[in-house]
Amino acid sequence: MGHLSEEFIPWDLHGRPDIAAGAARRILETIRLRGSGGAGPVDERVMLGLARLLDAVAFSLRRGDQVFTGVISAAMETSCDVLHYLAVIPTSANPQLSTTPEIPER
Repeated sequence: MGHLSEEFIPWDLHGRPDIAAGAARRILETIRLRGSGGAGPVDERVMLGLARLLDAVAFSLRRGDQVFTGVISAAMETSCDVLHYLAVIPTSANPQLSTTPEIPER
């Protein structure tokens, strides 16, 4: 499981699609900026797959689709981890990068 304490959960049972979508963008932007940079094809495929999953969860939440609470919780925790641990890519490196949502301090 992740490192978030049960006392601090920055989302409710409905999730935060902006956080999941922001994490998906951060993963894709990191892959684009770094290139393969020593990461093997498996690493890149896993990152792309995770980005697609987070984006799909965000899309479903935005549409108001019914999403199992365990999926929402796992997606939100993973998204917060991505946004916390992957370095913020400066917009000066690519002015077309979109902004990502603010994540509460841990």
